[in-house]
Parts: sequence; C-alpha cells; structure tokens
Amino acid sequence: MSEPEKVKGKIGCLAWIGYGIIAILVLGALETGISYLLESGERAEAQKEIDTNTETLLDSKQCAGCDLRDADFSGVDLSGADLSGADLSNAKLDGTNLTGANLTDTNFAGASLAGANLTDASVANLATTIAAATLDEQTTLPNGSTYMARDVLASVCVDGSAFAGATPYDPFSDAMLVTAFEKTAPDGSFEIQDAIPDDARKAADASSTSLVLCVDRSQEPEVVENCEYDFDGRNFVVNRYQRQITLTLLEASTGQAIESTTEPFDTTECSMVASVSESELARGERDMFGDEEVENQAIQEWLKSRVQP
Repeated sequence: MSEPEKVKGKIGCLAWIGYGIIAILVLGALETGISYLLESGERAEAQKEIDTNTETLLDSKQCAGCDLRDADFSGVDLSGADLSGADLSNAKLDGTNLTGANLTDTNFAGASLAGANLTDASVANLATTIAAATLDEQTTLPNGSTYMARDVLASVCVDGSAFAGATPYDPFSDAMLVTAFEKTAPDGSFEIQDAIPDDARKAADASSTSLVLCVDRSQEPEVVENCEYDFDGRNFVVNRYQRQITLTLLEASTGQAIESTTEPFDTTECSMVASVSESELARGERDMFGDEEVENQAIQEWLKSRVQP
C-alpha cells in the first residue's frame, strides 16, 4: 500500500472516532434536554397543585396536609384554618391572621411570620415548629405573648425545646441573663416566676435570655415534724410539711440542661407558740407548709452562685 493510502486510512479512522464523539455529545445534550423538560414539567405540575391548594385554603380555610410551599399569604385572614400537616416552607405569612388555626405538625421551615398573629392556635411543640421560621417583635404567639416576650421560653422547661432567638450560653461571660418559670399547674405547664431579683441577672425578654431556670414544686410534700401544743389542757398538733423542690438550669438556645438538683428548700421550723383558730382547735390539728419567701430566697442564692461572674 502506498504511503498516501495509509494516511488516508488513518484519517478515515479518526473521522469515525470524531463522528462517535459528536454522536455521544448530541445524545447527551438530548438526554439533558429531555431531563430538563421532565424537571420543568414536574415543577409546573407541583406549582399547579400549590396554586389549587392556595385557592382551596382561601375559599374554605381547610387544607390539612397541603403543599403550600413558597405561597404568599401576607396579610390574609386565615383565622381558624386547618393547616395541620401542611407544608408552608418558605411561605410568606407576614401579618397573617392565624388566630385559632390548627398548626399541628405544620412545616414552617424558612417561612416568614413577621407580625403574624397565632393567638389560640393549636401547636403541639411551639419552639420546634417555629425554630426555622423568621419572626419579629410583632409576632403574636398562641398564648397571646409576643415572640420576644419571656413566656415563649416556657417550652424549654416543659420538654427541653430550644429557642433559636435566645442569647447563646457562655459560661465565661458576665452577661448571662436568666428567665425563671415555676411548675404549678396540674397539667405540667410552667408559668413565669418573677421572684428572681435584678442582682441575680433577670432577663428582660426572650432574646436576651441565656439560661432558663425551671422550678418544680409539684412533688407531694412530706410530714417532717409533728409539733405538739397545749391549749388549756387541750392537745393540739401542727403537722409541719417539707417540700422537695427540683431546680433545673437549661441553656435557652439549645434546651440542654446545665445543672439540676432536688433539695428540701423549706426551712420553716416549729415555733414556741402557735396561733390557732377555733375551727382548727376543734379539729385538734392543722397543717403547716413552708414559708414561700424563705424558699424563694434559697432558690435565689442557689441561682446567684451559678450565674454571678
């Protein structure tokens, strides 16, 4: 074979290789285009569903489990709406009226709730539900308090929920501020306790709070002493009870426990004399519980020893 023919043969082989590469590129481009068309079609279908769900919600206020991602309900009246299990991620709900709405298991990730009103809304775990949402000082929570009010931190005591808007805890900082709650209701809820003095670093709002103190006086008190008295020959007994009080200090921004203790903070003792009413004297006994002021002083001392710089 002559030299020119050999070269021609090589060029022909390279041409076929080139055609193959071009074919692969063309097929790849077609596949990418088809994939893009499919993806665009899926997005269009999803958006169509969201638009339909939006109309349903606005017409009937019933849209449990609906896909409402990225929808805009700013300033809309959705009071009493059923949005349980709905996906409202990245939705705009600024100034939206959600009073009395069912928000159980609703997804608010990335949603904006600035100025929204959630008064009396049903929310199973408030802190977790709104953790990834954007709220402001005008957002009203289910209990009627504003977002930055200290009441929102009650869930930290109830189940250790984190409050993302709180000041991170720094054990070496001299700016640790505390919000205290007391467990008093039979249902296990906690209420704000303002017995913390300013010198124990009481926080003014939720955002400035680093630590949450949970005071649990719900344990059944025990009789620790029977004080006997004589009233003109009549025997009278004062049953002195002592409470076990559990104190738990948690980090507000994470819900993590820093320290916990259970102590008999009641230090009241039997007095030399007793003041007795006629009805109590007729019964022959009365019960005496701790001095709440004394208990609070003991709690304050315990707290100050842990938050003072």
